[in-house]
Amino acid sequence: MEEGRLDGNIMDQELYMSKDIVEAFMFCASSRELWVAIQMRYGRSNGPKFYQLQREISTMSQQDLDLTAYLTKVTKLWNELDCLAPSPRCTCGACTCGINKAIAYLASSTKLMQFLMGLHESYNGERSQILMMDPLPDVEKAFSMVYAIEK
Repeated sequence: MEEGRLDGNIMDQELYMSKDIVEAFMFCASSRELWVAIQMRYGRSNGPKFYQLQREISTMSQQDLDLTAYLTKVTKLWNELDCLAPSPRCTCGACTCGINKAIAYLASSTKLMQFLMGLHESYNGERSQILMMDPLPDVEKAFSMVYAIEK
């Protein structure tokens, strides 16, 4: 192996590191092992960012934003949170226990509640109608219902 160059088994790209770092990690058997070792040594806790996102989502409100801007803002926070802490998934292959579907429904319902809690109070009637639906709609459907009334 050339100095400062690591070829990954999985990755087509090359990683360049200083000689000292290469020597510290040169006995890693795979790209995955290298990544885990570097993450353990240099990685930082996601706790503060996780807290910040959860707090922003829980205190998010539409205020003077139009409905589309509000949905865009809260969706951005949800996407960041999903990247930081993805939902668990069944790893048994062809999931027959239904856990993936249950987890997806829980995540969808949680996002719906967060969206509805932040809506301006002028939408109280629409909020009540949506909450009475069985099954609960996803955020996109709820947005569509409120948006139709707003127009």
